[in-house]
Amino acid sequence: MDNGVLIYKASAGSGKTFTLAVEYVATALGGEPGAWERILAVTFTNKATAEMKGRILERLFDVWQGYEEDDGFLAAVMKRLPRLSEHEVRERAGVALRAIVHDYDSFRVETIDAFFQSLLTNLARELGLSARFRVDIDDRRAIEETVDEVMGTLGRRPEMLAWTLDYVMERIEDNSKWDIRRELKDFARNLTREIYLLNEQRLRSALNDVEPLKRELRSLEAAEKKRVGESARRLYEKIAGTTDGFARWKGGNHLEKHLQNLIKGNLDPQPTATNMAEISDVSAVWMRKTDIKRHPEWLAEAAALQQLLQATETMREEVERTANSCFLTTYYLNPLRLLDELGKELDVLNEENNRIMLAKTPLLFRQMVEDSDAPFVFEKAGMQFQHVMIDEFQDTSTMQWANFKKLLLENLSSGGSCMLVGDVKQGIYRFRGGDWNILHGIRSEFQQSRLGSRMNIVRLDTNYRSDETVVAFNNHFFQRAAQELDRLGENRLAELYSDVSQQVAPGKSGSGYVRVCILPKPDRENRETSDESILTDMGAQITALHDGGLPYSDIALLLRKRADAEKVITCFSRSFPHIPLISEEAFLLSSSMGVNMLVSALRYMADATNTIALTYLRERYIKYAQADKLLDALMMHLPDLVQLPLYELIEKLITLLGLDHLPEESAYLFAFLDGVVGFLEENPSDLSLFLEYWEERMSQTAISQTSGVDGVRLVTIHKSKGLAFHTVMIPFCEWSIERDRADAMLWCEPSEAPYNKIPLVPVPGRYGQKLQNSVYGADYEWEHLQRRIENLNLLYVAFTRPKKNLYVWARGEQGLTRVSSMGDLLSTVLFNENDNERVFEAGTPVAGARRKPDAAMQASNPLRFTETDCPVAFQTFKAHVSFRQSNNAARFLASEDADTPHSRQQEYIDRGKVLHNLFSSIRTAADVDAAIEQARSAGVLADDKEYASLRRLIRERISLPQVAGWFDGSWELFNECSILSRGADGRLLVRRPDRVMVRPEETVVVDFKFGKPSREHAEQVASYMQLLRRMGRPAVKGYLWYVYNGQVVEVEEQHGE
Repeated sequence: MDNGVLIYKASAGSGKTFTLAVEYVATALGGEPGAWERILAVTFTNKATAEMKGRILERLFDVWQGYEEDDGFLAAVMKRLPRLSEHEVRERAGVALRAIVHDYDSFRVETIDAFFQSLLTNLARELGLSARFRVDIDDRRAIEETVDEVMGTLGRRPEMLAWTLDYVMERIEDNSKWDIRRELKDFARNLTREIYLLNEQRLRSALNDVEPLKRELRSLEAAEKKRVGESARRLYEKIAGTTDGFARWKGGNHLEKHLQNLIKGNLDPQPTATNMAEISDVSAVWMRKTDIKRHPEWLAEAAALQQLLQATETMREEVERTANSCFLTTYYLNPLRLLDELGKELDVLNEENNRIMLAKTPLLFRQMVEDSDAPFVFEKAGMQFQHVMIDEFQDTSTMQWANFKKLLLENLSSGGSCMLVGDVKQGIYRFRGGDWNILHGIRSEFQQSRLGSRMNIVRLDTNYRSDETVVAFNNHFFQRAAQELDRLGENRLAELYSDVSQQVAPGKSGSGYVRVCILPKPDRENRETSDESILTDMGAQITALHDGGLPYSDIALLLRKRADAEKVITCFSRSFPHIPLISEEAFLLSSSMGVNMLVSALRYMADATNTIALTYLRERYIKYAQADKLLDALMMHLPDLVQLPLYELIEKLITLLGLDHLPEESAYLFAFLDGVVGFLEENPSDLSLFLEYWEERMSQTAISQTSGVDGVRLVTIHKSKGLAFHTVMIPFCEWSIERDRADAMLWCEPSEAPYNKIPLVPVPGRYGQKLQNSVYGADYEWEHLQRRIENLNLLYVAFTRPKKNLYVWARGEQGLTRVSSMGDLLSTVLFNENDNERVFEAGTPVAGARRKPDAAMQASNPLRFTETDCPVAFQTFKAHVSFRQSNNAARFLASEDADTPHSRQQEYIDRGKVLHNLFSSIRTAADVDAAIEQARSAGVLADDKEYASLRRLIRERISLPQVAGWFDGSWELFNECSILSRGADGRLLVRRPDRVMVRPEETVVVDFKFGKPSREHAEQVASYMQLLRRMGRPAVKGYLWYVYNGQVVEVEEQHGE
């Protein structure tokens, strides 16, 4: 690789991996001994890194031994090393291979994240990090922990509580959910987005003074709406004052409503075509033909009114832009302030746990490079590379490129080289921060640094993957598709796809097959029937290919969404059970019978009233064990099981349920236990907490797929990138091109005052019309261009995966003025409006078995591995458990050492606390035993005597006639739920009644007491009653329940506060 910048623009199937390996090997062999240590090769996934490392080692061995595959690798290396003989090249390959194997840590082929982590490790002292810091790769978990921590302490954070209340009220007014915990967790993921990280400090400063801005914008919006409303009122009064008022004028009813809306400050209803005609053409619309003849004097009056209407509409357009801008700017200001506080809390938690979030590693390095001399930083970090290679460059983010650019420029200025490989058309990871614009504008990036003259851009334009028919189809289709999409907005796609045309590789001519079937769009009632039609045809095509000799494993179904896989699996299990399917969905932990049995057992142990879990467990057990001994076994072991730590409990259940004798479940059980270990590394051994963890995260974990299974692969398009298949089938190829999603959010940097007082503003993407007519209009248009490019790129990635056959099914329409889906695009590009039969076919289907790898070549190269399936068996060993007293148990048992009046009083108080906690978890009478059992498992109860005593006391008390109805299961319950209100002085107050019970016709609030009656008790319940009445609850009653003596006292509501 010559000194300078070498850029390969590598379209799909053009031999990118081959080229990378050639360049690496040639660079490693062409320099001084040990040149490979000064090469850095970066890619984006662990899988791609492992593949690149393996490929380089295989090729070095082949070159060393003189093996030559039919792809001409050795010849390509020799071409790049003209000064060396073949003998010298082979000898150097052997030396380099031995050196790499014996110093593997210096073999720097790694992911971009691993590269930045290594920089942090070397620069920990300069960055102020402790030597034992760790990088947390699970950013999502850290963020959710932070949200839970903050939400749980809102009562102690009055300012944040006020923001939260304001945000709740805004969501209620916007007809959104009022429970914002989940919404806030989703919003908090912005803490890891580059655009937020880069602007976090600027935002923090601006948010300190955000209330005046909110008032300013709301005042501006109100004043502008008032201004247009007054203009509309003047026009309204003039028209109403004419003879017959609005009825006199043609279209008067519609105009009257329009003006009334403007007077009320409602700018949303847009003028229709009729409205616009009323503005521009007096005689044609304002007056009827008969009136023009009979009352020509009205024309002058109509012209005067028309001028007023034109002035009002011009003002409305101006005001609407201002009103939209104010609305959009303030929409997320409260959650933005919450986001800032969450960021501060996250920083505190990270510091306490000595961790750095993965998303922040590039930012830390960027800040250091900006504050220091770049050569010093790289030298300090041990970065002394002469050659840098970056694969999949179109997926590089802005911050990653900013850091790499400094490394590359320093490298180039020292006589080194740089190679970038990528393809704008395969940029499909924008949701991860990937920015195709960097590759597209790469020449200007280096020209600014006076290194543009040392840049060489090479286009790899031969497709070595696909047969001629597939290549020719893609060449034609994507040129036309890009032109069609450019009609929707800015003309950029035709430019980006100008290099889409590829040459056919030798040996690929005259073969291949493409079939595209377009169905009409169904209405909602016929959607399932249409789905069934597509999948039935696809099943028939798979069967025909397999009957022709094609293994199922050579066929891949590419899907845009995971939900589509469920449709395929359901239909094929019913209509094509002979076709085996392999998919991530089929290998999820939640799809395993054994894992589901374990989870059901845990659910039953956590809640003995969960009969659904027990029923599922019994039915599954009977199905595979052909016996019904499960219930007896569980009941017999239950007292011992609940005492076990979580991991040992699950191992015991595996043995008890006989799951260790089911070899088909072994891989799932291993993966499940691995997940349990991961949970315990960060959480206590708490059964309920683990079940929440299972529902939220672990259930969607997939185990590694078995490579040797002969089944049709179901793969999402994103995960198919970098893969190739003999035959590709794409059902439901009809995703939206640029639709505004309800959860979409755009981050904008406003340039106009006063909106730019916030340097970075999140705006809701679902308000498309408002965004178009606002200060954020350019941002909105750019976002839609990005969506069009990304979705066409998804289609390009999907269509370029097949080697031989491509099958596509979609639903779309023709003759549309604006295509909205990929189905519309396919229909428009491939067919004419008069085509009745919309099935495109080219070539002949290619079946037959695939060529098997050369066994001799594999055997001769020990670094070329072939995956083989290895059986796994599950085996458990008896655990030796010793008792360890919990902190809770120690605290509650501490008073046993003394028998004084004070210790007896403390014991009485502690017993009341235990009872209070128990009652907070008891919803119905059936919950009593489970609640007490849970307390015993946690070590809260001293012994079996206390267990029996509390169980007897609680059962007696809830069976009292006045109380029994509260625990019969007929109420909607709110145990220990906070009620937020404001006091007379405006302060935020938090009230927390023990138990609120609601029915459509009545509401009951109860407070449990375990001491002597007091006047304050009644006042407390009365305040709860007043709050519930203010909330609109009907027939509110309040009670004090003195549990020890069984006394129930009804509380009368006190009037006045």
